[in-house]
Amino acid sequence: MFSLRVPDKCFLPLITGTCGSTQTRFGFYPPTQRCEEYNYSGCGGNENSFETRLDCETVCNGIPSRQIHIDTHFIILMRSEICFLPIRTGPCHTRSTRYGYFPPLRRCVRYSYGGCRGTLNNFLTEVECKQLCKGIPLRGMLHLSSFPPPPKGGKCMLRLHLKAHMVFFLSHQCSRLDTEFSFRNGSA
Repeated sequence: MFSLRVPDKCFLPLITGTCGSTQTRFGFYPPTQRCEEYNYSGCGGNENSFETRLDCETVCNGIPSRQIHIDTHFIILMRSEICFLPIRTGPCHTRSTRYGYFPPLRRCVRYSYGGCRGTLNNFLTEVECKQLCKGIPLRGMLHLSSFPPPPKGGKCMLRLHLKAHMVFFLSHQCSRLDTEFSFRNGSA
């Protein structure tokens, strides 16, 4: 086990904001443990917003205000839970290409991220997605081939029971990810 000390504000989500302008900012992104570039609208953000990458790295790798204890079991649990989180485009309108792990296809898929209210299943590159999610056990997963295709123009819905009910919405051919699907606790 080891300890990592990081300021609380570094764990705030990267928020695009609600104004109309576009400014390049940097914020600490926990899945990659790095300061990442993102677009900020000029208002409605939070403290995890820095003008330069150096400013972000100085704060988020600098003076600690919160201590996190991590052991290898926690990292494995966290890894599998991140990869099974839903992929969410989010309601904001700054579009950037991201990658997320899609369990029914057992691979990372590309999607368009709006810039806010996503999940941790949100990677800047396909390589980062594969590094974290490759080899995740698929206990309880169903294969797409076991479902007949829906009527032309319809959608295919799969209900997969893991720790909770996960509902994935796929295209009419059940092979392409729509822009958003949801995660539900309890009964679907």
